Amino acid sequence: MQPDRACRNKTSLPGQPRDPAALFVFNQRTSSIAGYLQGTVKIVPTLDLTLGARYTHDDKDGSFVGRNFNPAAASIQTNETTQLSSSEGRWTYRVTSPGVRAAT
Repeated sequence: MQPDRACRNKTSLPGQPRDPAALFVFNQRTSSIAGYLQGTVKIVPTLDLTLGARYTHDDKDGSFVGRNFNPAAASIQTNETTQLSSSEGRWTYRVTSPGVRAAT
């Protein structure tokens, strides 16, 4: 979308300006995937060890477009177009031992 075209020549309500003084558009897309594994190992007949691991991966893309249509405000706000991107993957884990349990 082109903000300059999106704002111009729109009809307005009585008493309101036809064109906005400024326009700010932010778009974002996020994609995530995750997996989890867990297993229990018997250490001795009365003690179990539970291990778990999780992998998470996130991709984020976005853009910010700011347009100033008011010449009087140009000294405090300039036009801006910024592309944003982030990609992160990480492992997390947990080790637990629920304690000694009674032998059966």
